[in-house]
Amino acid sequence: MECKDYKMSPNFCPSGRASDAPNDLGERLRVASSPKCGLHRGTGCVRILVMRFSLFLLALFAVGLVALASACDIIVHVKSDTDKKFSAQVLAPNGKKSDKWNYSHKKERNTFQQKASECGLKDWEISTFENGKLNSTVKVSLNGIGRVTYLVGDNLIPTMKDRQGAICNGQCAPLSPK
Repeated sequence: MECKDYKMSPNFCPSGRASDAPNDLGERLRVASSPKCGLHRGTGCVRILVMRFSLFLLALFAVGLVALASACDIIVHVKSDTDKKFSAQVLAPNGKKSDKWNYSHKKERNTFQQKASECGLKDWEISTFENGKLNSTVKVSLNGIGRVTYLVGDNLIPTMKDRQGAICNGQCAPLSPK
C-alpha cells in the first residue's frame, strides 16, 4: 500500500509504503521537524506544527498563571475609629508580623506592607488587643497587588472598609472605584 491510500503525507512515509509510516508521536515529531516537512507539504506536517505551537502556548500560559497566582504586594492599613485604647497587629501568610501598634484616639492609622512570592497559601490575620489581651482576630485571604483598609470601632473588631486591587476571599469590602 502507498501513503496516499491512508491519506498521509509523503513525509510520513519516506519510502512510499504505509508500513513505514511512523506510529508513535515521537517519531512523527522527528519526521515533522525534518527539513522535508514544511507547511506546504501534506496535512500531517501542518497538524504536527499546530500541535507543537499549541503545546508551547499552553506551557507559556501555565508559567504565567503560576507566576501571577503566587506573587503579591499587599498593603494593609489599620485605622482607629474609636477613642478606646487598644493595640493591633497584622500577620502575613508567610509568618511575618507587623509591630504591635498602640492606638489611643480616632483616626490614628498604621500600615503594614508585605511583598512576597508565596501569597494565597494561608490567611492574613488582623488582631486587636485590649489591655494586652487578645480581643478579636479576623482572617482573610488576600492575593495579588493592592491595598486594604481595616477600621476598628468601639467593639474593637477589625472590619475591612475598602480595598483596591487586592483579590480577597472571606469578609471583604467591595473593590473601590479607581
